[in-house]
Amino acid sequence: MMDGGTIFFVVYIDKEKGDVLQIYYTVLLPIRIKEIFKQKKDTYYVSLKKFPADNKKKIEVIYDAYANAQRQKSFAGTNLPTIEELSKKGVLEGISFQFVHTGEEVVPSMMSKIMEGKSFTIYANVIGNPIGIPVEYCENISQVLTCQQFDRHVTVAGVKYYDKYQNIYSISTVKTVIGNCLTMTYPMIEEIEKRKLPVTLEFSIDGTLREQIKKIEFVLAIAAKGGFEIGAIDIPVSLNREEFREKLNELTKRGLWLKNIQDLLNRMHITKDLEINKWTDEDEKNLNLLMTALGEQKPIKDISQDLNILYTLKISNLSLGVIYIKHTDGKYYMYDYFNKHLEAYYKIEGREIRISQFSTMNVEDFTKYDNIYLPIILEDFKQIPISSNILNQANCLMLEMLNAYDQCKLKDLLYTAEQINEWLKQYPDLIEQDICIINGCQIAIRQGELNYADKAKLFAISEKANNMNYRAGAFILLEYMDEAEKIFSSFNDTQMKEFSNYPIYTLYQQYKKKKG
Repeated sequence: MMDGGTIFFVVYIDKEKGDVLQIYYTVLLPIRIKEIFKQKKDTYYVSLKKFPADNKKKIEVIYDAYANAQRQKSFAGTNLPTIEELSKKGVLEGISFQFVHTGEEVVPSMMSKIMEGKSFTIYANVIGNPIGIPVEYCENISQVLTCQQFDRHVTVAGVKYYDKYQNIYSISTVKTVIGNCLTMTYPMIEEIEKRKLPVTLEFSIDGTLREQIKKIEFVLAIAAKGGFEIGAIDIPVSLNREEFREKLNELTKRGLWLKNIQDLLNRMHITKDLEINKWTDEDEKNLNLLMTALGEQKPIKDISQDLNILYTLKISNLSLGVIYIKHTDGKYYMYDYFNKHLEAYYKIEGREIRISQFSTMNVEDFTKYDNIYLPIILEDFKQIPISSNILNQANCLMLEMLNAYDQCKLKDLLYTAEQINEWLKQYPDLIEQDICIINGCQIAIRQGELNYADKAKLFAISEKANNMNYRAGAFILLEYMDEAEKIFSSFNDTQMKEFSNYPIYTLYQQYKKKKG
């Protein structure tokens, strides 16, 4: 029994005639034997099944037992790990099971019926083990559900709403699920009878903001047309009945409300989908504030936030940068911080110096705000009288963008940094061109590889620049890390800390990590 297991039979025989009355059996595989003997007892019990009379079913029992016995043979008498233990070790790739079926071809719609009442072993597929490890034995399974996905367009009057749907099969029913919105449930019956199917329809309007809008549009379109299409097949659906009228009116109103929200988010350049299904009471309150104050441009009645600074308005999974400004009527109004140019200043020795409203943004800001509109940043700098101070602000902000890009890999940050650097190049009398060359090259290297002309410029900087930061940066971009490290060794702690905050130092760290 410990060599792959056995099939245990109990045969009832007619004493007088010697005929076999009934045969019972159970398959004792190593994993099941281990479970039976897990606790020491004086007597052990096993449950038996009737041995089938049909020869094909007999073949299934014998072949299935043999196939599993061969897979479990090497594990007989050993301690078997659990799925949780394998998962914690990081070696679990997946799970699988097998069973034998004879007769007609197996299709997904038949799987639930075929598997009903069967027993099987679950195997853990682990790294380096092609046959799998037996981890669990399931006996007399029931209520099996199987799923099949179809890549076909779902349309209404030629307008595509979804490009796939699923069929979920049980032993007695089929559920056709479209976009997690429409579920049609009908009996599992023969093909010839499908024209008379009794169908139950269920509509679910949940999910994110865009998902809910799409689902409502889909349902209303079905109601208007009287059905929908899957591929070239028309599916008639009648929703223009009295029982649905009130619900359809509610959906129409909700759809308009949701679209108003989405329109405002679009105007704020927000690409992330609002998880309206997960919001709290506070999120709902903040959304109503946004719709009233920014959407309808109404003044704020209750001001509890700090004014004239960038303020974060949280709505579910969105973080929005807004600002409150006092008008001549004495009331405060909300503005999208990244969609309005503001005159910003800072004071030094009693003098007001013009700066960009975006000058103080840092890495966290670039990765936090979902309504950030990057093109406005360069536009804002261009509206300020040119000076070396303004150009230096723009350069520092560009470096923050590169640091942010290294964290989130948002390509728009890289593109905007490139645009700012190109603008800085136009003022060689006010900003050192070595800075523009190095920054241009570190942007380029994040996009691919440096060309010959770029490398030639970097060689010149590495040989002639008086600023050691520039020389170290050039060596890093040329991948001469030993030379860069020689310069690092000459830095004091303050200089090294300053250099390590630059995005070019990230390239140095990435190179060292890659080389081990």
